[in-house]
Amino acid sequence: VCEGLEEWGIALDADKNDGAGSGEARLTEEGARVQVLVIPANEELVLAREVYQKVTNLN
Repeated sequence: VCEGLEEWGIALDADKNDGAGSGEARLTEEGARVQVLVIPANEELVLAREVYQKVTNLN
């Protein structure tokens, strides 16, 4: 996703990018002007909670 954005200060660390698991991680090289982070999210759970809240408040 960040390929070709080096001119804007994004410098990915290939080893960090390849080794990123399912947790939080910083993928940029030390000293990069812009930091790229992986932050896990559970969109399905957020959506389910919002739908439940809307459905239960229909009255």
